[in-house]
Amino acid sequence: MAHRYVSDDLLHCVGRALQDDDQRYDLLINIVRSGVLTRPPRNGFAGFRMNMYVDVCSNELLDSQIICFCDIPFPDLAVHMAKYSRFGLSFPKNFLIRQGANPVFYIARGSMLPANVWPQSQPIIRSKHHKDPYHVQPAAPDPVTRCDYFNAAAALYNSEYTYRFAITPMPDQQTNEFQRVADLNQFLTFQFFAFLKFFDPDLADEDPDNYYMEREWRILGDVVFRLADIQTLVIPAAYKDRVAADLPNFRGAISLV
Repeated sequence: MAHRYVSDDLLHCVGRALQDDDQRYDLLINIVRSGVLTRPPRNGFAGFRMNMYVDVCSNELLDSQIICFCDIPFPDLAVHMAKYSRFGLSFPKNFLIRQGANPVFYIARGSMLPANVWPQSQPIIRSKHHKDPYHVQPAAPDPVTRCDYFNAAAALYNSEYTYRFAITPMPDQQTNEFQRVADLNQFLTFQFFAFLKFFDPDLADEDPDNYYMEREWRILGDVVFRLADIQTLVIPAAYKDRVAADLPNFRGAISLV
């Protein structure tokens, strides 16, 4: 590729939460040897779960087995790696696309919308004994931001789906009518909500919460790979000799940072 606007590879940095570089290096080597890139369980949970009552704009709506990558040319990784880690591995973009990789949908929290988009209906109350936290539709704020609107619309959807699920007996959940609702829920949850990324465009480039420059791609589920599938290993220069000794059969590129 003649330009540096996007990369042919997608990079995943490892070990952001670890205390030192030796731990990050060990983690990277263990991932490469295992042939599986996965997200550690949060609170013992390693599947897919929707946090239906959180602020949608917090990026915590879906607690799922999501693997994230950045689409940043290697010469321009300094800001990204300062936030995440100087250890990582990249794969060709086409390889990850075949495993389901897709860019996220970036949403500026403060982006303004016309007031007439605000939902007019009220969320469903399942019973007087069980009220959703969103059991009343709030009045439209002035002005309406995209963040406000997504929260209001998601509340209506969550209320509708949980209501239908709660009132439908198990035998009736096999009907085509219920399956249509279940199919819609699966589509919105895993192909829409799972790829939303809210951000604040006023933050400095170096701010850890400035996500837009990452050009993030996501895969839902684990990434299974062979050693030959890895395009590049990214490590600090101090680990060059160690990686050669620990991975003698690796034939991909090594990028020293």
